[in-house]
Amino acid sequence: MGNLAIDLTPASTLQECGDVEPGDAGLVVRTRTGVWRARRASSCLLEPVPGDRVLVAHDDGGTVYVLAILARDSSVASSLVFPGDTQIVAPSGRIGVSARDGIELVSPQSVGVVSNMLNVQATAAAVTIERAEYTGTWLNTCVQRIKLVATSLDAVMDRWTQQVRQSLRRVEELEQVKAGQIDYAARDTLALHGSNAIVTAKKLVKVDSEQIHIG
Repeated sequence: MGNLAIDLTPASTLQECGDVEPGDAGLVVRTRTGVWRARRASSCLLEPVPGDRVLVAHDDGGTVYVLAILARDSSVASSLVFPGDTQIVAPSGRIGVSARDGIELVSPQSVGVVSNMLNVQATAAAVTIERAEYTGTWLNTCVQRIKLVATSLDAVMDRWTQQVRQSLRRVEELEQVKAGQIDYAARDTLALHGSNAIVTAKKLVKVDSEQIHIG
């Protein structure tokens, strides 16, 4: 029968404080026991930088881990670094992110937002997009002024309705309208001006008024 005895001697683990020092590669920590090449523990999300006061642990295999950042100069930026895919989940609550000087989302790939309701409030906004596509069933806008500058504008729709108080339009070269029927109605005066005026019809041209002045 084999030996069933189990060695219950606890593994030797040493914890101590140290300071992160600049190194050519990897993480270097100086403690009272020496200078060590260390690894960041998975639970230590804050990336250590030179000058940090850290808590380290020596396992029985000789590996030194940085367990936590104990102190850091307030002028040094902090980074939360995850080794792989990461999710922040609040199953029964809300998640808030706030900052005094700004928040940036940066990704070389895609940034996705999925929500039942999206609410964006800002005093000013600047958006630079090389190509954009919008797909939806309803768009409602309420603004005081719109300024549009474009090389070309194409619109395809079943119905277009406009209601304005004043409408001004200037066309430098050619304006062409093709329609099944055209109906212009002016409450007071309809004026058409041009160096030349041509009215042609295949069947009928009708001019009806109480007074007609020609010439």
